[in-house]
Amino acid sequence: MPSRYDLPSPNEPDVAANGARMPCPRCRLEMDRVERHFLDRVISLAVPVRRYRCVAPRCGWEGTLRVSELTPAAAHADRTKS
Repeated sequence: MPSRYDLPSPNEPDVAANGARMPCPRCRLEMDRVERHFLDRVISLAVPVRRYRCVAPRCGWEGTLRVSELTPAAAHADRTKS
């Protein structure tokens, strides 16, 4: 289990060592990290979250994901499952 020190800093993109970006939960394409809303910041006081938006125009998914779900190792393992 990675420690919180293994996570990317808030100013770095969430990119795995192989260059893969975080997959969208809906369409599995890449996502961009976007600025959090006020409520996201409040939630982050209890559970660290980051806000993402899918790059696919037809998908349009935007939402928050827990930081613990965003480790580069988890993203790489998720992409290799399929």
